[in-house]
Formats: sequence, C-alpha cells, structure tokens
Amino acid sequence: MPYNPVGHTINYAGYDAMICDNRKYTSFTIIELLVVIGIIGILAAMLLPALSRARDKAKEANCFNNLKQIGIATHNYAADYKDFFPLSIAPNDESSNLIWKNPGIYHHFGKLAQDNQYISGKSFFCPLAKSYLMGEVTSGLQNFGVAGKQCNTPYKMRGTNTNAEAPTTTRETRRKAQIADQYDSTNTNGMNHNMATQVLFTDGSVVMIKLPKSWKITNLTVPLTDPKNSWGQLDSGNTTSIP
Repeated sequence: MPYNPVGHTINYAGYDAMICDNRKYTSFTIIELLVVIGIIGILAAMLLPALSRARDKAKEANCFNNLKQIGIATHNYAADYKDFFPLSIAPNDESSNLIWKNPGIYHHFGKLAQDNQYISGKSFFCPLAKSYLMGEVTSGLQNFGVAGKQCNTPYKMRGTNTNAEAPTTTRETRRKAQIADQYDSTNTNGMNHNMATQVLFTDGSVVMIKLPKSWKITNLTVPLTDPKNSWGQLDSGNTTSIP
C-alpha cells in the first residue's frame, strides 16, 4: 500500500479509505490547572515588588536629572545676566513652589522656563510627586504662562535674605542649598522620596539627603543652629549634621 500522511484519503480497490490516527490524547485535569495557576500567582507576587522598586528607582533618577538640568539652566542664565541667578520673588523667609502667578510674574526659577529659553517647564515636576502634579487643573504645567492662572511645582525653591538676586560667585562660595524636592512629614502626600529629599546646590551638584521625622522644608530666617532652619541645615549636604 502506498504511503500517505495521516488524515488523507487514498483510492484503494475502488473506494476511498481514510487513514486514521489511533494515538490517544490526554488533557490537564482541573487540579493540575489550579496548581499551574497557583505557581504563576506566586511568581507574580515575588516579581511585582521588585518591578515596583525598579520603577521607583528610575523615577528617582529622573528627578535627579531634573534638578541637574535646572542647575545647568541656572548657570546658563547667570552667564547671560552678569553672573546673577534668577530673582527670588518670595519673601526673605521661606521656600516657595510657585513658578508662575497672575498677573504675569515668573516666580523664583520659573523664569528659566519662560518661552523654554533655558529649560522646559516639565523639569520642575518630580515624577514621584503625590501632590502638585504636572497635570493638576488648578496648578499644573498647563497653567504656566497663562494669564489669570498659577503654576506650582513639587520642588521647593529657597528665598533669599535680601529678596534680591545674588551673584553666582557669592552663592557658590557658600555652597547653599538652592532647590529641594518636597519634604513635609506632617503631610501624607508631602514626601516624594521616603524620608529623604534630593537637593540642588548652587555649585550644580545634586545630593540625596536623609531627613528626620517631623521635618518640613520651610524657612531660613531662624538661627542656623535651630533645627527648624531647614535650609540652613541642608547647606552642609552632610546627613550626619541634621538633627
């Protein structure tokens, strides 16, 4: 009899004959399927936290890059304006996260993003932020430069004692903390990095600094020795010096 693949017909002795496959097939039982599903669930539970941590690390690196870019933009601005950093509009006491406000004022380092001249406004938004998000209706980036609106960033920007610009040479000599990521342990949405903040210094360096509980990045008018002087305490960039 001539060879023919299984399932095909051949003409033999005047009639068609079907070559059949007599092999037996078996399927998974319900128990076996449940075991497989359980194993997949266990593996997923083990992998998801690691993937979440990796995602947060990537966002942390993005935040670091944001501050680095702001630092570079600040020095580029200074090169164009006789070695002066952007004017700090806020009073000479506390930090502010306002970069634009009606009737048309670019606050703090917001002027760096005016017409995207030195930097994009997106650089002022930490991807780990839980408040002051880029897309917030009342204070998001879409309001930046729009009359009658205001724009706030999760980054806190330091006021100055004189409420005026200062030369970069003066600021660099002191190596002062310039911008810090939001840190307010009294607010559940106030910490973008767990018990720490990323800080941009006037020399362009960015440092992650661990902070104590009950801290809040706010002012610089109280004496440097007072723990409430958060900016003064951040100036050293040394985590061991922070009470």
